[in-house]
Amino acid sequence: MKARRPGRPRIPVGREVLLQHAREAFAERGFAGASLAHIAECAGIRKASLFHHFESKDALYLEAIGTTLAPIGQLVAEAAVSAGDFVARLDSLSVGIARALGGEPVAARLLFRELVDRGRFLHGPGAVVVEQVLGAGQAFLQAGMDEGAIQPGNPAHLMMTLVGVHLAFFAAPDLSESMLGQSPFDEAVVADRAEAVRLQVRRLCGARA
Repeated sequence: MKARRPGRPRIPVGREVLLQHAREAFAERGFAGASLAHIAECAGIRKASLFHHFESKDALYLEAIGTTLAPIGQLVAEAAVSAGDFVARLDSLSVGIARALGGEPVAARLLFRELVDRGRFLHGPGAVVVEQVLGAGQAFLQAGMDEGAIQPGNPAHLMMTLVGVHLAFFAAPDLSESMLGQSPFDEAVVADRAEAVRLQVRRLCGARA
């Protein structure tokens, strides 16, 4: 995103706009490499103005990660508690996550970097949130195993495999684009990816069609 000249903006910069600039910076540079000065410059404000919204760099980072993970957590939670055919819910969850990640170009890279870097969210206040999301996912998979809708196995191992399936394609966009010849975030590519993931997840789970 093109940086604006810092100063007093004609229209006040909202919290969500600042969070989006922060997500992009943290996804590209990591926590240590992304400076508040750079984020403020991209938003067209002074660094000091960031502190009207966020008390520290840590606070900004934790909210950037938390608001990125929240929609995915909501999809997992809904799938885990919804009634109806398990495989249909599995399909819906797979497509929903793929579309969510494909619709926000920095989301997968930001989450993947946090996992690899063993960052402040995963090993700090956000640990409870991550455990809730993963726990809900494992419980969902275990329920499918218990009812015979998918093959029995270790739901934790299966869950981690599915994390990789969902994140890798969008977290490494240059590699995906070099293989496809198109941006992985093009609308048609996202739709194709969502369908591919749906089928891959079914096979990995040994879903009974």
